[in-house]
Order: sequence, then C-alpha cells, then structure tokens
Amino acid sequence: MIVQEKKIKLPHIGWNKVDISKNQNLDLLKESNHFFRFYFVHSYAANLNEIDIDYATTSYGGLAFVSMIQKEKIFGVQFHPEKSGFQGLRILKQFLLN
Repeated sequence: MIVQEKKIKLPHIGWNKVDISKNQNLDLLKESNHFFRFYFVHSYAANLNEIDIDYATTSYGGLAFVSMIQKEKIFGVQFHPEKSGFQGLRILKQFLLN
C-alpha cells in the first residue's frame, strides 16, 4: 500500500467494513450479508500475491487492502476480533469450530 502519495492518516484506528462481496468462501464469515464491521488498529497491509487464497477487503483513505485471508484451515485477519463486539465474538466462535 503506497500511503505517502495519498497522505493517509496512520495508524488506521476505528470501525470499518470488511467486504466479502467478491469472495463468498470465507468460513469465518458464513452469512448472507456482504459487509461486516470490525475494529481496526494498524499501520500496514499485506499484499495478496497468491490467487489460491480466499480473502476479504477493506477500504481506507480511498485504498482497498486485504483485511482477511483463508487458505484451507489457515485464517488471518487485519482487524481485532476481540475488540469488535458481537461480530468479533462470532469470528472467534467460528474459528474455534473450524
């Protein structure tokens, strides 16, 4: 993510949407709703180079970044599920069930 050109305020702190509309295969977010809100505190983002990974995205400052990944039974999230209220608890419960 190139933030210097866009002058995005870092760290990214606060509630934001996680969009799964392009990828419905994430086991941790099995619902009909395409947008979920979670609490973020971060100043970096990973690049997605492998097309075999299921993922969700989030937009901040006009840039989209990968905020959740899954490959088989390996999961990763950019947000803090433990600080994300009810939706975060659902993520943690799904993680334990998978």
